[in-house]
Amino acid sequence: MPGGGGNWGGSFFMIPKQGKHIQESWDVIKYLLSPDSQISIFKNAGLLPAQPALYANPDLLNFKNPFFNNAPVGVIFTTSAKKLTQQYQGLKSGVVRTAVENALTQVMQGKLNAQSGWTLAVADAKKAATS
Repeated sequence: MPGGGGNWGGSFFMIPKQGKHIQESWDVIKYLLSPDSQISIFKNAGLLPAQPALYANPDLLNFKNPFFNNAPVGVIFTTSAKKLTQQYQGLKSGVVRTAVENALTQVMQGKLNAQSGWTLAVADAKKAATS
């Protein structure tokens, strides 16, 4: 992506203390985070492995995706991920993001044109940031 890449979020695993199947939950997490599963998930769903150590794995680096005209997505995505820098998120970043996404959704749904959507996104983001 020109100017560098980014990430809007991530995910995490949690096992409630009062859960009935705590050990089984840990087993699922270990399975999902195993190197083989991480590579399989990337090949099947396009989710880059959570473990940067896997970015040198030949199975990941050699993967090409037919949907993207057999582009070497393993190389493209890992190269981009290695260049990412940490992103500061302020106390109000969540509500600002929601305000912007709500306006953009209205543009996608045809309820607003691009200019009106941008105007609404900026106004609502400012309102969310100051409330």
